Amino acid sequence: MKKIFINILLIILSLSFIQCGGAKKPEKEPGKKTIINLGDYPDITRVALNANRSSASSRKLIKTLRTDVSSKRRAYAALMIGKVKHLPANKDLLFSLRNDDDIVRARVLLALGKLRVSTNFRPIYSIWKNRSESFKIRKIALRSIGYFNKPLAVNTLFKLIKKNSSTYADIAIQAIANSRSPIAARKLMSLLIKTQSYRKGDIVDALVKLKQRVVYDRIIKYLDDKVYRNKWDTEFLKLIELLLNEKYNPAVTLFIKTYLLNPHITQELQKRILKTLKKMGLRRSYVIVSEGAMNLRSRPNLRAKVKGVLDVGKLGIVLEKTRIKYNIGGLEDFWYKVKTLEGKIGWLFGGYIKKFDHAKL
Repeated sequence: MKKIFINILLIILSLSFIQCGGAKKPEKEPGKKTIINLGDYPDITRVALNANRSSASSRKLIKTLRTDVSSKRRAYAALMIGKVKHLPANKDLLFSLRNDDDIVRARVLLALGKLRVSTNFRPIYSIWKNRSESFKIRKIALRSIGYFNKPLAVNTLFKLIKKNSSTYADIAIQAIANSRSPIAARKLMSLLIKTQSYRKGDIVDALVKLKQRVVYDRIIKYLDDKVYRNKWDTEFLKLIELLLNEKYNPAVTLFIKTYLLNPHITQELQKRILKTLKKMGLRRSYVIVSEGAMNLRSRPNLRAKVKGVLDVGKLGIVLEKTRIKYNIGGLEDFWYKVKTLEGKIGWLFGGYIKKFDHAKL
């Protein structure tokens, strides 16, 4: 009887719920647009990821770009074409650039840049130059120009970067980092040396992304000057990381100076330097003077003839050291016979220098 009563009560409650209209849906805020995440199209994503391996997937992806009734789905197809660099879709992207709406064209512009097909540059550049285009479309065209290492592309972007206050300067400096252009790297390096503007950090970021070896020697010289001025700033750290990642052999002495002289060096950076030097097969030990200059003597003795000077911040290559330690001014250490990078040879007392022993790598 009790069970029957409970069932009747549940039926009554269900009928009341239905009469009241069921659960109420949350009301939208007035004037607030629903934002659709382009990642909401997993079907297009799956097709795109297979497009370079399957002709059927390729046709399906291109068909979505050309004929889908939804602008957002066509735009997402263009986005994925650029992401997977699907070259067979290039002519279809150009068609959409001429004929589709701006929602799609924005994605198409970036995709055409990412494909890096040389002939794509002209239509993209024309859109950038066309002032009747919307600000958004011109801005994206400028970003797309950055994927080409043509002189006109590099010069267009660099002109905007030099203006500094230009509306498009921020976009231009991010875009030029995608150019893979040695010319762009040289221009940015020259600007980095000359400029005192707040854009120095952006220029360094662009150089790091470009990874152009043609400027690495200039970067070493630039960082050596910072070492001399004891300026271990964010720019220094980013550029030294670049040279470490590239295992750039001419930067060996700079790595050692950073290891020995940087008062703010982290354990992580110390380990990175040691690991890189080991991989590079370093077979020399070095010494450096951190304060003042030191005399190079003909023998391991303070009364010996001075043969030259090792200036502050300059490295010396260790040729040999004495078998025993000496006590000078309360400091006990070896004497080191060193050769400067300029070729002078002499003895230095170890108590007043910093040492880097390659045997500890």
